[in-house]
Amino acid sequence: MAWRFTWLRSWDEIWDPVHLTRWRRAIVGGPDVHATPFMHPDVIAAWLSATGGEGAYAPFFLHARHDAGQQVLWLLVRRRAGWSTFLQRALIPAGGDLFDYHDPVVTPVRTPGEVLVPGFWLAFAAELRRHEGVWFDTCALSRIRPECRSGSLDFPVPAGIAPFVRLDRYTDFESYMASRRKSIREQRRKWERVAAEQGLSFRQHGAGDTEAVLNWLPKFEAARAARYPGSGLPEGYLRALASAGLDAGLVAASTLVLAERPISWDFSFLMNGVFYNYLGTFDEEFRRLSPGQLHTCRIIEWLFGEQARVFDSLLGLEGYKNDWTDGEAMAQRSGAIRSRAVATRVRRLAWRGLRRIEQWGPGAAADQRTRYAGAPVGT
Repeated sequence: MAWRFTWLRSWDEIWDPVHLTRWRRAIVGGPDVHATPFMHPDVIAAWLSATGGEGAYAPFFLHARHDAGQQVLWLLVRRRAGWSTFLQRALIPAGGDLFDYHDPVVTPVRTPGEVLVPGFWLAFAAELRRHEGVWFDTCALSRIRPECRSGSLDFPVPAGIAPFVRLDRYTDFESYMASRRKSIREQRRKWERVAAEQGLSFRQHGAGDTEAVLNWLPKFEAARAARYPGSGLPEGYLRALASAGLDAGLVAASTLVLAERPISWDFSFLMNGVFYNYLGTFDEEFRRLSPGQLHTCRIIEWLFGEQARVFDSLLGLEGYKNDWTDGEAMAQRSGAIRSRAVATRVRRLAWRGLRRIEQWGPGAAADQRTRYAGAPVGT
């Protein structure tokens, strides 16, 4: 029994209605699919539109099939623009640093702890070797979760820790809160007091609320930029996500409102019973109220009503996450497949040469960049 690989190399093929329907059905297939929203076509399209569009990336969409019936769908891309692209051809998972996970879509899963049929990564590496030096010089396998790393291909680089809590271990929100430490349990009493005295409310947005979310997104982005300097998002990224994902039930956005003034915002995903706590922030003017903690409490209560299975805090070991989890976390790792082709070695030598030229003077480096600017980037 073996793996068979098909590659879609144009955006027209990828967005073709037949392929798009197959992709959507696979990724929202329920508990028998290993997938995250970061490989959802709507999320991919939003990222693409906000980072240069189809002209900025050459697509490499993998559709792998195993004789046992398992399928793998995965989108890799290669940047098209820039002189360095010619000298360093890097395949990367779509989304780059904007996406916390880069796992492929796998359906059906083999087992809950080891989703891939054995041998996938070795077969994938062998398939890529057929195109080394032409398609890529380096293929990044970054931010892969543990259950998707089965096989003997090496993932040597730690890529972050993602704390999570299994909500389905608790009968209801009351039992979940009873297991939290005292300061978290007190958030409920604090909520009731502030709600009664100052008019605090929780607003969860869903289908039909796109316009409302688009209206508060500028305030959310401004508050986030003020709180996390240098962590700006591509312009239009969240607008595209909200426009495509709210009515579809993929995007889960909410606010805390104090006397009709939003003081905390959350922009996340809900897919296949898993809540992915993506982006959130609050108005620093109201820090004394601990709006982030209050907001998380209301979101988790809402998730119990939605019968969500998991609250995933995504990448990062921020201390506040421990208050809401039971100590479980996913350790992600990264690796790479490096081309051994002669063409790759030649380009690496040229790259090193240009790096040396840059050390000699900006004028010489500019002359060399101009020479390579019009060179073809291959197929």
